Amino acid sequence: MSDSMISTMYAVGNVVSSVALVLLNKRVFSGGFVYPMTLSCFHFAFTIVFYQLLAAFNVFQKPAIDMPQKEKFKVAAAGFASIGFMNLSLSTNSVGFYQITKLVIIPVTLAINYYFYSVSTTPKVKLSLLILLAGVGVATVTDVQLKLLGLGFGVAAVITTAMFQIWQGTKQKDYGLSGTQLQSSIAPWQTMQAMVVAGSTEMVCWSAQPCVTTVDYFSEASEPTHSHTLMLVLGTCFLALLVNWCSFGLIGRTSPSLSRSSATPRRASYSSAATASSRPRRGASNSSTTTLRASRLRS
Repeated sequence: MSDSMISTMYAVGNVVSSVALVLLNKRVFSGGFVYPMTLSCFHFAFTIVFYQLLAAFNVFQKPAIDMPQKEKFKVAAAGFASIGFMNLSLSTNSVGFYQITKLVIIPVTLAINYYFYSVSTTPKVKLSLLILLAGVGVATVTDVQLKLLGLGFGVAAVITTAMFQIWQGTKQKDYGLSGTQLQSSIAPWQTMQAMVVAGSTEMVCWSAQPCVTTVDYFSEASEPTHSHTLMLVLGTCFLALLVNWCSFGLIGRTSPSLSRSSATPRRASYSSAATASSRPRRGASNSSTTTLRASRLRS
């Protein structure tokens, strides 16, 4: 099978799995499981178990040259921050502005390449980006729902996501890793990072009023509504794994512009700060919530 066909399959899989994950996450949150950091922790942990099983059956081969733990932590932190800020942006801005921030990742990545690494692009691409940025400017000015806090989250989301995707591409080349090998390498660090955040924000009630924590939710897991929602949570684990598998594979084969333009909302889940404000209080109804192979840059 040709490289172009494989890249196309990765791109299509990335779009389809990302949309499916967003829709299923919405079902999970509307079902009362409004604990996004815990959900992300499940996704990362599921990735570890999945690749360990594949390795046990000799289906997955671990890298011959492993990344240093410092590099793993750095890439994992960028990915985890990307998820958090993207979904803080989603929770504080309109869906339209959220999608705009994802488009802005393309020119930001190319700008980093140009100003810091002297990597330029073609005039046609520059013209396309000018049109894109003009549209972003109009949408930003006319978006009456945009607040300064939401704008800050959007900017942070763009920067962390751009750096995460840049590092995905460079680390694969620097250490001779495939997309799946890189994904499995950073999953343990991402699990620990998500566990720390989830444990401090979703297992403890910091509000003056009583609220439902993850401990409370799982204590009632045998209830029919909870058990059904937890089955959906398991479904999101499979989809999150597929999203990242397609994304890492695509980034390892394509340019920043292509991989970013084919991407849609990824592990969509509200970040911890958003969760703290949306977590159901006891006795209250559950709120329904919505949720680059880069040019060779070296950190």
